[in-house]
Amino acid sequence: MCERSPHSGPAFSFSASVTSRRQAQMVSARPRRTASISLVPLDNSLVPFVYDLMTSESTAHLWRFRGRVPSPEVFRSSLEHGIYLHFVVMRSDREPIGYVAAIDADMTNLFANVSVIMRPDLWSTGVGMKAVGLLIDYLFSIAPFRKLYADSVEYSYIRFSRGASKFFHVEGVLRAHHYFDGVWWDKYLLAIYRDDWLEHGRPLIDRICGRNGSEYGV
Repeated sequence: MCERSPHSGPAFSFSASVTSRRQAQMVSARPRRTASISLVPLDNSLVPFVYDLMTSESTAHLWRFRGRVPSPEVFRSSLEHGIYLHFVVMRSDREPIGYVAAIDADMTNLFANVSVIMRPDLWSTGVGMKAVGLLIDYLFSIAPFRKLYADSVEYSYIRFSRGASKFFHVEGVLRAHHYFDGVWWDKYLLAIYRDDWLEHGRPLIDRICGRNGSEYGV
């Protein structure tokens, strides 16, 4: 049996120094902003913007209420239903342009669902993908999620389907599941896997942000 000398110092010194180094590496969180957009917490002053965004003629059919228009009171109470976290997407000039959310987090099986809705004039510009990318990267850095789910109706999915297998996987397709404008559309069930994101998604976010990912220690 090996005995420690009474002059050898505290037994926890090595462990403490390792812990200290890890703490020094992890003081910075993953970014929630790029040069052009940022994800900011939703406060009362931004609720009217989110209400207008989700109930407008162009976007209402894409969100939770699927075309129905709730009263402002019902809408406000619904904002916290199932929410893990949510942000308003802001341009660099502080103009709100979208909303992203993580909902229905399952901390036993380690998954959550993510969603994004942007102003219609910004569709097909790539800013929505940038915003949800920031959200996904942030979620993987603050919680031990194995994967994040999203669903997309066919008419939206075709805009970003080229990312399949690299940034996300199609885990299921519900055929003729969603009715809109006289057509029954397929609904795609998508999953973003942690390992795939760390390999492909995070480096992309770091390039967009113009930063070295090692700064964040995660």
